[in-house]
Amino acid sequence: LFYKLCLLTFKKIKPSGKHNLSVLLVIISFIWFVITFLHLLIQTDVPALPVNKDLTFESVRTLFPKLTAYTSSILSLAYLSMLGFMLTRLAISIKQAGNWKQASLINPGQLWIDFTNRSALLLRINRKVTIWFSESIQTPFTIGFLKPVILLPVACLTHLSPDQIEAIILHELSHIRRNDYLTNLLLSVVETLLFFNPAVF
Repeated sequence: LFYKLCLLTFKKIKPSGKHNLSVLLVIISFIWFVITFLHLLIQTDVPALPVNKDLTFESVRTLFPKLTAYTSSILSLAYLSMLGFMLTRLAISIKQAGNWKQASLINPGQLWIDFTNRSALLLRINRKVTIWFSESIQTPFTIGFLKPVILLPVACLTHLSPDQIEAIILHELSHIRRNDYLTNLLLSVVETLLFFNPAVF
């Protein structure tokens, strides 16, 4: 709601500003979640269920918060089970992305290497950026933070003009300049932990 309010209030906010604001709010939400979790973890004490008591109105009234506590335990177990599945899926995705060296790499040629280096210099990217074409991918993407690598589908060479390829490279370089790889990795972890909350997506 705060994010939508900001967009309505500041209608001329740039796309980069919207992106930074959304990332900031997601991180704040995650910190809020962690603080709340730790607070409840320290204070919560699951009471024992009464045994061999007549179900009078008073006993039912006393039993209700205890049943609520056990229901919370069951929901927590369900959350942890789903979380385990989500974390496993995330780990597999990260591992697959890390195997980019096995993606049938094709040397892009000195022309595209020089263009990438010049563009990175103009964008004030101090890290060494490597570019490859690949037969194993369908869409361009960038991987790596300290040593970023741009991977382009080999189909770009036959289906796109040089100007269009340049635009794609510049687009990927802009992600590198904004450190989107690291940011997206952080957001993926947060979205995995808070998969039940639609506000983080």
